[in-house]
Amino acid sequence: INRFFRKKNEGFYVDVGCYHPIKGSLTYSLYKRGWKGLCVEMDPISFSHLSFLYHQFPKVNLSKNIVTPLNVHLILEANNVPKNFDLLNLDIDSYDLEVMKKMLEENFTPKVISMEINEKIPPPIYFSIKFDKNDKSKKDHFYGCSITAAADLLIKNGYIVESLQYNNLIGLKKNLLNDNPKNID
Repeated sequence: INRFFRKKNEGFYVDVGCYHPIKGSLTYSLYKRGWKGLCVEMDPISFSHLSFLYHQFPKVNLSKNIVTPLNVHLILEANNVPKNFDLLNLDIDSYDLEVMKKMLEENFTPKVISMEINEKIPPPIYFSIKFDKNDKSKKDHFYGCSITAAADLLIKNGYIVESLQYNNLIGLKKNLLNDNPKNID
């Protein structure tokens, strides 16, 4: 992600399912450079880590919420997220595809998307967990969505699949490639 924004010292991003503010975070370095943003985390322990470490970054909003396709747009609107923000990191280990679909339907179009996929489901299998408000999360191998499902949604909405970084699909808005293919500054 840093290769796209290496010269950009201001921007806006959303990190849904932050988990830990430093360990494995692809957004922490952006906050340190002065970016504005929103971190959404539902786990109380992870959220307390976020609160402790991010109090020094006044441009960062924290939200302790469970993100669903029913509320994702409301959370973004309540935190004044611009419709065309710079970066989305989506990692909720669940119905990620339906959350992404709802964001796009509500015209939230990040320039760059890092979206977790289930790396255990190989192409060409189309797989996605469906949202059920009564369902409790299970700790098994059937979570998230396949790379095929994620790529299909992003391509249909004007993105290209730039790469796969372990279990994160990186998507870029097509129109950005015409402007500056090596650096989205």
